[in-house]
Amino acid sequence: MMRISIRRFSVSLRVRNQISSLALRPYQQECVDTCLKSLETTRRIAVSLATGGGKTVIFSHLIDQIPPNPKTGSSKTLILVHRKELADQAIASLRRVYPEYKIELDMANRKPSHAPDIDVVVASVPTLNRSTQRLESHDPGEYKAIVVDECHHGVADSYTKILKHFGCDSADCDIALLGFSATLSRYDELPLGLVFDEIVFDKNLVDLIREGYLSDFSWIQVSAGLELSQVAIGQDGDYKMDELASHVNKDEINALVFQSYQHFAEKYQLRSSLFFCVNVAHLESLSLVFRSNGVNAQYVTGNTSKFERERLIAEFSNGQLPVLMNCGVFTEGTDIPNIDSIFIVRPTQSKTLLTQMVGRGLRLHENKHRCYVIDFVDAHKVGVHSNPTLEGKMKTNGVSLFESDTGRGKQEGPEIEDIKYMEYDTLDGYQKIFEKFKEQEVVQTENIIGKFKTSQFPWIQLRRDVWGLSIGNEEFYQIKIYPTGAKILSFVKTIRRGKIRYPESQKVAEKATLEELFAEFEKQLEKYPEKYRSYRQTLIRGAITQKQRDFIRSVTINLIDKNPKIDKAKFIGLLDKKLNVMSKFAASNLIFAYTVSRTNALKLFVKQQVLPSKALQKYVVSR
Repeated sequence: MMRISIRRFSVSLRVRNQISSLALRPYQQECVDTCLKSLETTRRIAVSLATGGGKTVIFSHLIDQIPPNPKTGSSKTLILVHRKELADQAIASLRRVYPEYKIELDMANRKPSHAPDIDVVVASVPTLNRSTQRLESHDPGEYKAIVVDECHHGVADSYTKILKHFGCDSADCDIALLGFSATLSRYDELPLGLVFDEIVFDKNLVDLIREGYLSDFSWIQVSAGLELSQVAIGQDGDYKMDELASHVNKDEINALVFQSYQHFAEKYQLRSSLFFCVNVAHLESLSLVFRSNGVNAQYVTGNTSKFERERLIAEFSNGQLPVLMNCGVFTEGTDIPNIDSIFIVRPTQSKTLLTQMVGRGLRLHENKHRCYVIDFVDAHKVGVHSNPTLEGKMKTNGVSLFESDTGRGKQEGPEIEDIKYMEYDTLDGYQKIFEKFKEQEVVQTENIIGKFKTSQFPWIQLRRDVWGLSIGNEEFYQIKIYPTGAKILSFVKTIRRGKIRYPESQKVAEKATLEELFAEFEKQLEKYPEKYRSYRQTLIRGAITQKQRDFIRSVTINLIDKNPKIDKAKFIGLLDKKLNVMSKFAASNLIFAYTVSRTNALKLFVKQQVLPSKALQKYVVSR
């Protein structure tokens, strides 16, 4: 029997209704006024504003009021961002505030015209840093101001190179330099004072919660028994990632996290849970535990394709995906107000990083009254509030969100014992099932699919980059194809610990080609005759059984049921036609895929077998 010891800290604060996106909140107007006043005497200023405080809204209102360049009279503004999501947010906000503005993007293949009537250029720091020619195409004399979003990155070489080009490496620069960040401090102790001269405005997390502009939250500590004192600390002052992963990514910890999720999802009716994990291997292991036990959990990494990332974020934002996991992706520039719970499974010594993680769940939303922060790593000891500073060291504020002076800290009891298994399955988004990938990705995918289909063994696609082959007895082999081109064959065995199904994965081989992995798989069957016998027993013959048909029909209809664009009657007609000719083995293989990857397998089944052509896809779309 597993016991989970928890403590809960509750922050009881007022909530204010959201206001018009075009109307500034009082503190936002104060920030605008303060910045304009400060620019009269100081040319390089910074603003510290907690996540959810509306920094994009503030600088969108601010830039039109900044005086022209005192030397050239120019009035163009440059906004520097380091991620596409931040660029999209800035452009969307500017267009809401100033519909008449001419805005251009300088990012990857998108190049600005540098026309004299352009009001704002939103530029990618990585793009400008990679190409000297791209950077030098910007004439400093054409600009009156530079806004640096997430400016705690501002002391990095990539930023200082750009700022030097515009003459902002000195305090008496002609171009006004404004930095905005929710975490105006750096854990590596590099001083932001090298770039900015004064912090002119500060609005912290505690203030925004107390004034009702951010969501209340409850902090729940789950004792996971981690021995973090044994993890080495790196030069940046935080845990070394490789050692950290070996301490956190363990079977018993992942089982505890899943069991805890089940309990709190039921107790608090959680619908949108964001998980922060250590690394990709941790994401893969933990999400597989969730999916194997009936909860659709997907994940995003730095290598996730743009299409897949946008699809998962859209499904999560729309409430169709209950669990989204990530490692180092959603700490900045993520605006998903419906997040009602944050699960911290990534230990950190950094107050800045912890604040960023918690901040993802504090935006107001009509369907939540508070955010639940589930802490498995004693993160509350780090705290999420510090004073902004341009010096190297962070200054700790005396106010803590976890002490009784801001909320009612209390012990939640009794201890949770014998948490029951719960089937928690939801519709995995269907909005973009007919969208195709970029041409080169399509070609690559088709080639891979062809190789699996022509294999002598019945591999079935579990997800876009994962294929599986069942050998019975809750055991299967899987091949995962990584963006780097690496291809890994693993053996997965599902074991039961109490009422939880837990998949244990063992790497068999890593090769450059599928043909080499297919050969390794055959060697496995030769080496382990019992596995070959189990595999042979899965090759059942005959037509689909009624029980198989009813199950596949039910879960597939549930998949498309909530999509108003699909003509349900037409779709069911095509589905039944496919099921009528399906074999017993094919049905068994599809059900196996569903148990491993849930609705990902169903979407692939629909796209590849029920609606394999554009004509059929158009046929089922309601007019």
